[in-house]
Amino acid sequence: EDFAGEGTKTDSKHIMLVDDDSLTNKLHHMIITKHNKNKKVVQFDSPVNALEYLNMNRPDLILLDLNMPEMDGWAFLRRLEGQNICIDVVIISSTIDPAERLKATSFKAVKDFLTKPLTYDKIKHLVDS
Repeated sequence: EDFAGEGTKTDSKHIMLVDDDSLTNKLHHMIITKHNKNKKVVQFDSPVNALEYLNMNRPDLILLDLNMPEMDGWAFLRRLEGQNICIDVVIISSTIDPAERLKATSFKAVKDFLTKPLTYDKIKHLVDS
């Protein structure tokens, strides 16, 4: 794969979930906090609200969905770059399109690309401390 997980922080204490599906956010929140009680996990089903949160807060890691109606993950990533917000991002997507994975490598913030459904085994290298 294009992402070897290199450079991904393993000491992420403050994790931000951005997915328009609130059920997916709840599931991911549960998976992370079940194994890591010391994590602060914030959930957003609106990427616009997530960007507002970033004006005042700096999480260590963002788990980002790509396919969202209001603003897709690519636009979200462009906004991060445009505002010089340097936070590690892991894309969590249901797509298996190799072109999407390749496109993700063009964003320096993107450290990994995982497919849904998320499992603890898929993310433990990201959230274990």
